[in-house]
Amino acid sequence: MKIYSLSAGKTKQARLKTKAVLAFVLSLMLATLYGCGSDERLPGSETAGESDPLAAGTPMFYVQRLISEETDQLNDPLRFVGSARLMMKERASQNAKETNLSGRVYSGNYDVRDLDVSSDGQFVLFSMRAPQLENADEEEQPTWNIWEYDVENDALRRVIPDDITAERGHDITPRYLPTGDIVFASTRQQKTRAVLLDEGKPAFANREESGRQAALSLHVMEEDGSSIRQITFNMSHDFYPVVTLDGRIVYSRWDRYARNAVSLYRTNADGTGNELLYGLHSHDSGHNDSDLHFVKADILPDGSLYVLARPMNSTSNGGDFITIDVDSYIDNYTPTATTNGNGPAQTSITDHVVETDNPLSPGGYYSAYFALWDDTSRALTSWNQCRVHLDSKTLPCLADNLDDPAATAPAPMYNVWMVDYDNKTQVPVLKGEPGFYFSDLAMAAPKEVPQPYYDDDSLTGVTDGKISAATYIELKDAQNEEAVIHIRNVYETDGWVHASYPNWSNPSVSNAEDRPARFLRVIKGAYEPPRNVKQPANGSFGLSNTQRMKEIIGYAPIEPDGSVKVRVPANVPLMISVTDKDGKRLNGRHQNWISLRPGEVLECKGCHSRNSTAPHGRYDAQADSTNQGLPAGSSYPGADPAITAPFDYATMAEAKAAATMDRPEDSMILNPDLIYVDTWRAGSTPDASLMLQYSDMLSSADTSFYTAPANTNCSPWNARCRITIHYQEHIQPLWEYPRDNLASDGNPATCIRCHNRTTGSGNPRIPSANLELTGEVDGTNGVRNRAYIDLFFADVEMVADGSGGVTDCTQEEPRLDENGDPVLDDMNNPITDTVLCPPTLAPVMSSAGAMSSPGFFDKFEAGASHDGYMTPGELRLIAEWLDIGGQYYNNHFDAPDN
Repeated sequence: MKIYSLSAGKTKQARLKTKAVLAFVLSLMLATLYGCGSDERLPGSETAGESDPLAAGTPMFYVQRLISEETDQLNDPLRFVGSARLMMKERASQNAKETNLSGRVYSGNYDVRDLDVSSDGQFVLFSMRAPQLENADEEEQPTWNIWEYDVENDALRRVIPDDITAERGHDITPRYLPTGDIVFASTRQQKTRAVLLDEGKPAFANREESGRQAALSLHVMEEDGSSIRQITFNMSHDFYPVVTLDGRIVYSRWDRYARNAVSLYRTNADGTGNELLYGLHSHDSGHNDSDLHFVKADILPDGSLYVLARPMNSTSNGGDFITIDVDSYIDNYTPTATTNGNGPAQTSITDHVVETDNPLSPGGYYSAYFALWDDTSRALTSWNQCRVHLDSKTLPCLADNLDDPAATAPAPMYNVWMVDYDNKTQVPVLKGEPGFYFSDLAMAAPKEVPQPYYDDDSLTGVTDGKISAATYIELKDAQNEEAVIHIRNVYETDGWVHASYPNWSNPSVSNAEDRPARFLRVIKGAYEPPRNVKQPANGSFGLSNTQRMKEIIGYAPIEPDGSVKVRVPANVPLMISVTDKDGKRLNGRHQNWISLRPGEVLECKGCHSRNSTAPHGRYDAQADSTNQGLPAGSSYPGADPAITAPFDYATMAEAKAAATMDRPEDSMILNPDLIYVDTWRAGSTPDASLMLQYSDMLSSADTSFYTAPANTNCSPWNARCRITIHYQEHIQPLWEYPRDNLASDGNPATCIRCHNRTTGSGNPRIPSANLELTGEVDGTNGVRNRAYIDLFFADVEMVADGSGGVTDCTQEEPRLDENGDPVLDDMNNPITDTVLCPPTLAPVMSSAGAMSSPGFFDKFEAGASHDGYMTPGELRLIAEWLDIGGQYYNNHFDAPDN
């Protein structure tokens, strides 16, 4: 067997040219290389020599899959492609004997993916899906299952043996944990289904935010398929986990909401410590700043993390394998606060120039990479080398060929190579077939065992004084399942703090009224049902369909130093917002879901601006908080000396929580209303209390007319509290309720008395300010009413029609032909069409939030035209509804069917 040396000692251009020619020649020679020569330099060879730890005949495994005619999409991981197979070779050699392992289970058109080898090299995990059923709906098709191959005993088994249990969800991307358990991505969502039942809804698998398929969450099970538990709770996909040497799990998360990107996150094996790891602002780091995402993470023998970096959509099923310095960087050119690097964090580990945005990438594409843990620099790679199609010929990717405008990329042709980076050699191992690729490669050899992590190892809230033992018991209780969020300083944004912060944090210098940040709002995503369970009408989602439906969990007051500490539901996707005294969100939306496990205490240093690339979302990547708290036993400047720091570096929120720790039912509890009672001012009159309550509505006493959006679990609050605001049920009644304060003739009046296209006696008229607030259903969608349309959409002005009626403004517009020229009638006069006038009335409200809706709220300011027309509680309701997206419905099951 000849071993081909990689080019060295030449100019970069010459090396690239040499590589292109050499690679092309190697490809042509693969057919003749097959079945000839000796393999003494190959791992697993019986003649490899004593220095090769794989000399005992270590088997090699690979998965070969079909390249579908459809674009391969990272956000469609459950897709069935078919024509796949899992193969075992006796060793990594061209002429080694092969066995079709997957063919022992299924025949026909089945699918396989996702290889992992146990640390001792004795077992191999993979995902497999049975052949599809003809004329069956997707819900009736077989699911992806996890299988294991026992190398020593040559035995296959499905990890979950029971057929019914195995088919309860799709299970993919399995990995061995050092404890012997298995972590995998699944649509089972047992905990999510349990939460849905608690909410009085059917127990379905939540759809990811595009609505196309069930969301994948990380789960853990024992090696026999028992004790399955869900550990992540994203609203879209969590997949491709890998266990790093410190025992933590790094995985890929599809942040569909607002970003549509796949970044790297990490978590402990019990779901605690779940946080962003890398890449939230690195998705333009592909060739020519093109789209790039991070999947299929794995570990090199030195502990370095590497991933497949590729576009979201690909026709080649490949990309480039890169290492990422996640210890020093949170983005490609953004170091952590404790390092001073300039980047890049990403470095290709392949030996070719891969242009991820170019079908004719000079270095081709890679689809699989497996590093050997044998004290060498060897790796198995699946490589689609660059070739061009010109004049009915397949040619190497020389510069002249690449520059030819007629050049096209032929069908991908992946081959498997053993690359030795130290010795600069590569040896062909497997010859591929056009239209197929190798998605996974592995060798059943021992590797370093990661540090084991056991459930609850990180739950140190009691021992470090963050929560009391009694509170911990409350949080962990199966009926509660709560966690704690502690933010040190909401006035800190990406390390910057407002100049007035020293005054705001001192209760003797400033009043609560002077502080801009008053409350923390906690929000939960509303789970998306599959269409066979519920399919809401299109108009149910309101103006901004991307916002989807959300529910408010409750509010907590923010202390003078900007800190807040509060109990929140565990095992659900949450977002947080900071509001002013009126319940209006102060900053942009928090665009990422967070989740906590029961008993967990999450600490945040401050807030983050969405467009800022400063380190955020990962605790160890950020600079120290600007609020360092005080030493244990200290009283806070200008505050009641009776409340002291319970431990070193304690914030005011921690001190206040500690003062009530002996009463778990009262400590750090959310509230459905915005309520602030001063506990900080010392030796003086307390700040005025603030209460914005759902009972503070002119219509609140009339339950037949108005029902508060908070469910019964909100008073007293528990983890199942949901504030669910629907426009038709909770906002529209505000325009229609008779108000004594609007009476001009001795009778209570309504908003729709003026904002109506008819008078009280039924005569047509132009609504006040051209704004109609009636509840009549708009004919264009059959769900939303006229008021909602007028509030959110730019509108055409209404005018008198000349016959005593009212109509939308129209104008005559010349009719044009396909060339853009006027169309003439028989008299050679231009033909015109009557069309609506351009919209000149700006929307009154914005789904971006209350602060983006001055056209509405400014009318109710002191001295403005509508001063006193609505109560503060009513304005608060409208503000929070706008802040979460202004959806027409926020519960799928209350919305009309499509």
